[in-house]
Amino acid sequence: VNNVRAAKKSGLFQPILQWVRFAGVAIILVLGGYKLARNELQAGNLVTTLLYWEWFMSPAINFGSFFNELLVSVTGA
Repeated sequence: VNNVRAAKKSGLFQPILQWVRFAGVAIILVLGGYKLARNELQAGNLVTTLLYWEWFMSPAINFGSFFNELLVSVTGA
């Protein structure tokens, strides 16, 4: 029973983090592309913003993977 609950949480947590990462990239590209087309933003600033977003999300996704492994090991013990 505990393994089933852990699998459900594990199967939900990682996809949510990946979805947040993807949604952030999509929002940055849409809004940045709009501002870029109107000459309100330079291309370098858009690239920099995307890199900052990736640098922000990478530790969150790594922590999510760690939490997932911890959850699986605790329920397996």
